[in-house]
Amino acid sequence: MESSCSNDNTKDRNEKEKDHGTIAMVDPSEENTNNRNLINDDESTKLMLRVPQDASTLRECLILAKEKDAQIISLSEGWHGNLQPGEDDENGTNGGPPLLIDFPIKIEGKGQQKTTIAFGIVIDGDNSGGKKMNVHFVELENLTLTNTKGTGIEGNNGYLHIMLDTVEIHSCGDDGVRVTKGTMLTYTEGHIHHNGGSGVVIGENHLKTKKWDKNQGKMLIHTEDEFYRLEHGGNGDTHHGGGSKNNDDGENDKEKKEEEQGGKEEKDEWGDFDGDGKKSNFNVSSGELTDLHISCNNKSGLKVGDGASVNLFGEATEIMHNAKKNIQDAGILVGEHSTCKIFLPPSHSTTHLNMGGGNRKSRVGGVILNTCFKS
Repeated sequence: MESSCSNDNTKDRNEKEKDHGTIAMVDPSEENTNNRNLINDDESTKLMLRVPQDASTLRECLILAKEKDAQIISLSEGWHGNLQPGEDDENGTNGGPPLLIDFPIKIEGKGQQKTTIAFGIVIDGDNSGGKKMNVHFVELENLTLTNTKGTGIEGNNGYLHIMLDTVEIHSCGDDGVRVTKGTMLTYTEGHIHHNGGSGVVIGENHLKTKKWDKNQGKMLIHTEDEFYRLEHGGNGDTHHGGGSKNNDDGENDKEKKEEEQGGKEEKDEWGDFDGDGKKSNFNVSSGELTDLHISCNNKSGLKVGDGASVNLFGEATEIMHNAKKNIQDAGILVGEHSTCKIFLPPSHSTTHLNMGGGNRKSRVGGVILNTCFKS
């Protein structure tokens, strides 16, 4: 089932933005410092660069925007790639390698299926000098994104807030959107469909638990997936399709041997255990998703990692026809000690017609609940 997302709310917000401030175009050749000071001094004025008018590609425009302290990049209608010299677009299926964004910026198109970014975007904060920046925002609005070579949009820095508004993400080789390491995601009026991995992934399966191994006579610390593989063999990792060889098996076997020989100390970068086997003092990702249509993804529609939290809003929310490859996936898959709150009545068909493990599935300590009241 295909769905179309309304642009009315976004257009209204754009009109309000324009009413409250000035959108200023910039000539990239200009070195007028008075113009730059006006932009910085007047918060109601936003500096906009355009592709292809001011720079021929989004990559070049991002470099220019960082130099000019621009706040907005406007993409024209059409197909936008990130091809390297001599690289072929393979009849439009190859947009080039992922593009890194490491500073606050808003990228807006002319509408879904009108403006298409044909490559992945990795959003990561500037950690130069070993010091984290304050939380900042990267926004994408009114466009379609596809990346046949991997993940569509990936955020992996806890000092980032990714905002997606009226964005379609489809036909990616891996997950549509994946945010980890404390990254926050706000996604409104989007369609995420036909991706090779999950539709939306918020957080990781990194919560570890302790178990006494009577054969080895010592305590082991692993994720539940790693314990499953050690105890039963095969693939217990929900990151991989059913029946496929887990690429991490060899590494885990090596780690097991090293632990048995006492040659490796288990390092835990996610904080200390509390009395209930939960973790403390580590960054977990979170998300607020409104009126999303998540459908026809090979793995879970919405996957919530260990300890993460997600809120779902909006009558138009629909998660269907996902989890085609693995019984461990589901329409909504919630990890250990994580929470997915659905701010809709139980009668609302938020999840339906999903395959694999069904419409909703949670792991140890995970909670999926409907509530009509925002806490």
